[in-house]
Amino acid sequence: MKEKETLHALCLSKIQEKLEKLSTAQQNVQAAMESETKSSAGDKFETSRAMLQQEEDQLSRQKFQWTQCLLKLKSMDITSSGKSVKEGSLIMTDKAKFYLSVALGKIIHNSTTFYVISKESPIGSNMMGKQIGDQIGFNGTDYLIKEVL
Repeated sequence: MKEKETLHALCLSKIQEKLEKLSTAQQNVQAAMESETKSSAGDKFETSRAMLQQEEDQLSRQKFQWTQCLLKLKSMDITSSGKSVKEGSLIMTDKAKFYLSVALGKIIHNSTTFYVISKESPIGSNMMGKQIGDQIGFNGTDYLIKEVL
């Protein structure tokens, strides 16, 4: 169970890092918007402001999405394990290890690669409800579930 708790903590940390970077980027955009001065070339000023506003909007959307991931991860019950795959499960297959939580991609910890996936992902949705001994096919590869933590 310790491995899953460590992986969960790494995921929380990774999302926190992403949120901090987005906050810094937002601050930089805000500073750039405030430092923009209206010049005699009004169109250039308006275009520059519009581009900065688009960047601000995009950063806000990303920050919202990562905040939602963080909240989902924090509310996830990782203490229970069972025979069938559910959200919060650490799935050991014959070819890879998957953590079914939020979409973070590949995380390497102590020379071990984990794929942190959401239940909405193609392979995650294939795994939901499966049990030890079941096989999942994804992208032409079959994965045999050996353990569910």
